[in-house]
Amino acid sequence: MNTFWWKGGRRENKEIHWKSWGNLCYPKKWGGLGFRCLRDFNLVVLSKQSWRLLNNPNSLATRILKTCYYPESSFFEAKLGTNPSFIWSSLVHTQEIIRKHCRWRVGSGTQIKIWKDDWLPDKTNPRVVSLPYLLMEDAKVADLIVTSENKWDEDTIRIIFS
Repeated sequence: MNTFWWKGGRRENKEIHWKSWGNLCYPKKWGGLGFRCLRDFNLVVLSKQSWRLLNNPNSLATRILKTCYYPESSFFEAKLGTNPSFIWSSLVHTQEIIRKHCRWRVGSGTQIKIWKDDWLPDKTNPRVVSLPYLLMEDAKVADLIVTSENKWDEDTIRIIFS
């Protein structure tokens, strides 16, 4: 019998030699048993499903969840609600993970809020640092683009941002 896990040599004296869960989750080469942290694994799988909600807006699952929990907003703005299902309450926990690790591709800019979304290509500060311009708190990036010429409206940008 391995004395690392059990104390004593006789059957009647055997006791559990406790190790913390954190130590058991270390890779084997670092002295642990290589157990996986199930909470982290669960968050990874749920985050993948949340990513699918964002990227497949026409899927049946997305349409059902959107109708029930965030009919007038985006997934990132969705709240838990008063009587959420288990899956929805689990997916809401991944919002911050997804938000932290993704960026918008500007394109037409019709979905991106200038002051509320992470859309700038700066990893340390992906949001606009200027205070919202008067009466433009919910303005979209599309408002900063001259669509006929497919370029930034530089005059508006100089006026709005510091």
